[in-house]
Amino acid sequence: MPLAQVPTVKAMVVADEIYTDATTGKRIICGTFSQIRAIQIPGVFGKASYVFILLSDGLGEGTLRLRFVHLASNMMLLQSPPLALEFKDPLAVHDIVMQIPPFPLTEEGFYGLECWIDDNLIGSVRLDVSRMQK
Repeated sequence: MPLAQVPTVKAMVVADEIYTDATTGKRIICGTFSQIRAIQIPGVFGKASYVFILLSDGLGEGTLRLRFVHLASNMMLLQSPPLALEFKDPLAVHDIVMQIPPFPLTEEGFYGLECWIDDNLIGSVRLDVSRMQK
């Protein structure tokens, strides 16, 4: 069944690492960030990161994609593989952890890590990128 109700993002956090406690199933989010101080621009943020997304209020089936976008030019620099999701109960909460590969930094400024379900932008995290001062 296609989406009858688009889910909403209750939380979206970018972090260095995200673990799942084997006993409780709780997520442990380490090293959250919204700023990147790069040694070289243009360049690549040289390590993989993770994003935690908490969704609810959805009903039906949809495809989630993450997009990394340079906000001034609205240029998409990276897109995740599609992740099929099914929302059977709008009151249910879905927590998702996705690894983000090293992403390109074309210039200083603001970037967005956007969360899309099908053709609907449902959430984003803004990242402030600047050159590291010597």
